[in-house]
Formats: sequence, structure tokens, C-alpha cells
Amino acid sequence: MRSALRATAAHGYYVFDELMTEEAGTIDFLAVGPVGACVIVVREEEGDVTADVDGALYLNGRCFEDDPKRQAEDLVAAVNSKLADTGAHTYHVVCFTRAELYYLGENPDETLKGICPTWDLALPFASAPTAHTPADVAELADRISEAYGRPPFVIPEGVDAR
Repeated sequence: MRSALRATAAHGYYVFDELMTEEAGTIDFLAVGPVGACVIVVREEEGDVTADVDGALYLNGRCFEDDPKRQAEDLVAAVNSKLADTGAHTYHVVCFTRAELYYLGENPDETLKGICPTWDLALPFASAPTAHTPADVAELADRISEAYGRPPFVIPEGVDAR
């Protein structure tokens, strides 16, 4: 995961890991960049993950005990509370490290939106729309560092470590 996320530095992202929230548990990774903030939930279940036409996820044909999308939404809400007055939007991605992803239906891009395997993780960051300047992004990263008491382990290319 860390190797896959290091590639986001080329696209202007700071990446944090293991951020503890009071509200929703631990944020595995948080990428802060031109698009805003992105909570990355890491799931290590083995098997087949299937998304149906409504976007519900199943592991080996059964519902997850704890819905990965709900987990991500709860963590997004925690981050939004820290960035409330910045105008930044927080997204989420659920990354499966050891599962095969499948979809039911005719539109896989919509069905699997926000779901990916490890090595595809950095791809959306390369093509994401730019909503924030590098100065805005640095301010958001500072805000996250202060709120969670951790520095980023990835810093955008061309930015000096703090």
C-alpha cells in the first residue's frame, strides 16, 4: 500500500497513515491533494468481492459483516469535521489487497466506483480534477497534521520536508 501511494507525490499529494479518529476508528490512509482529501480504507479479506448493480458489496457471495462502504463513509465524516471551514471535499476509496473484484451489471465504472485493488490505487489521483492550488493543499495537509498529530509519509514532489 505504501509503495502504491508514494506514486501520488508526482501529482501533488501528501499522504498520511494510521490516523486515529474519536468518531469512527482508524483511517488507514488519507491522501490530501488537488482534489481535496481522500480516505483510503484497506481491506485484506481473501476471495471474490462482487458489486451488484446497486453498488452493494459481497465477499464470496455473502454480505460483509461490516460494510466497507459504510466504514469509509464514517471515516469521511470524521475528516470532514476537521476540514469543515476549508471548503475541501472528502472522498473515499476502498482498496482490497487480496481479493478479486467483479461486478454484476453493464456499467462496471459506476458499480465499482471507489473500489479498487492495490496496484490501481494511485491511478485515480493522476486524473482527478484540480480543485485546490498547491498552497491550498499545503494548508489542508498542515490542518490534518495538527488535527491528528502525525506528519505525512508522502510529500509532493518539489516540496521540502517540514
